[in-house]
Amino acid sequence: MHGTELGKEFRAHWQGSAARLCFYLLQVLQGARRNEAAIFTHGGDMLLKVADLSLSRSLSRSLSLSSRRQQAGQC
Repeated sequence: MHGTELGKEFRAHWQGSAARLCFYLLQVLQGARRNEAAIFTHGGDMLLKVADLSLSRSLSRSLSLSSRRQQAGQC
């Protein structure tokens, strides 16, 4: 996939619900979309650059908790 197409997908998630955005970023952090994350970075579209695995793990936990709270209506 080309970087601009990925940018459009990311913006679509950004403009949707925060829970969808959290889920998308969580997929990136967990490696399901690791190649896409690299393309985002190279294309200049990536807002989040994950360089450190321990940082990505703690951030993915934070996003997961945040997403669960929002889905439960506690935000």
